[in-house]
Amino acid sequence: MAEKIRVLLCSVSLEQKGGVTNYVKLILDNYPRDKYEIQHFVQGCNSKVINVFYPLILVIQLLKFKETLKKFNPDIIHINPSLDWVAMIRDAILVRYAKKKGFSVVFSLGGWKHYISKHFSKKNLFSKFFYNMFIMPDRIFVLAKSFKDDLIALGIDPKKIIRTTMMVESEKYKPTSKTYDSPYTLLFCSRIEKLKGIYQLLDAFEIIVRKYPDTKLVYVGKGSELQNLIKKIHQRKLDGSVTCVGFKSGVEKINYYHHADMLILPSFTEGFPNVFCEAMAAGLPFIGTHVGGLMDVFEDRMQGLVITSIPPIPEEISEKIFELMENKKLLTQISQNNLREGKDKYDVKIVIAALDAIYQQMYTSKGIEE
Repeated sequence: MAEKIRVLLCSVSLEQKGGVTNYVKLILDNYPRDKYEIQHFVQGCNSKVINVFYPLILVIQLLKFKETLKKFNPDIIHINPSLDWVAMIRDAILVRYAKKKGFSVVFSLGGWKHYISKHFSKKNLFSKFFYNMFIMPDRIFVLAKSFKDDLIALGIDPKKIIRTTMMVESEKYKPTSKTYDSPYTLLFCSRIEKLKGIYQLLDAFEIIVRKYPDTKLVYVGKGSELQNLIKKIHQRKLDGSVTCVGFKSGVEKINYYHHADMLILPSFTEGFPNVFCEAMAAGLPFIGTHVGGLMDVFEDRMQGLVITSIPPIPEEISEKIFELMENKKLLTQISQNNLREGKDKYDVKIVIAALDAIYQQMYTSKGIEE
């Protein structure tokens, strides 16, 4: 029996909510156990006093990391960094230590912050820091061609930058049957934040219910704007048509997909939203903006309808929703296409098979070098 490849999978605590933790959980639940031994390492801290004790926390984190490497001795370290200033300093220290000790490192960038990447083209201390950070990993996973282009502009070798996607357990999301009949239910499933276009969607919904008063809108998710959104819904007397159900996961979340007719995500900015994969798997037409990784995979009238305005204009959002509500043939065609794509492109088996191939190549290359 061949020796198993040891992978240290690093991310924030799995108790946190978001696309990165969902990605990591899916790897941990579905990796080929006959080939790998995978251990999870928690990077970061949820403490609200992190700014006060940050230097001490960094030292403690590095000591834990050193001890884990000593005991587990991984063949590959797969780090899922957070793109904010505090986390990047921490992750740069972890990667530098790992590379100094001769470990192979994968950097998996689950998101992208343009206020950070705008420094890549400048010759200053920030761009030097980012160059030194991103030149260290052996492979870098990104979720969009534009993110890859930013790294290449920084001076990073394009051969080690790999475009990937998020993933979904498509069989769990696949509906037993799907028919589209009025009244329609619209679904928003993401963090309840201004940059997700939550208020533009609410404005668009006001236009929609004037023509189709029985239409429903469900917001699934938590965030800093949740209470304000609930307040605005009440002020506009939309309580009977719009509901905010908070964060949902597992079967409860999937049920909202099964009872919806289309998913709306009018974001100002994105990495590669996991809800896109979930919409595909559930056969839901997707109405969203062309941002981040969606620019590479989201075609107008194929997976749904593209919102061209950013920030999204409520009138355009409502226009796209009307188009699908009033064209059942198009709605059904998109749904059937999405069910196929969810299984063929974004299913956990497909994405993990691609990850397996990269791990194998890195392991083999390391053996040759040694």
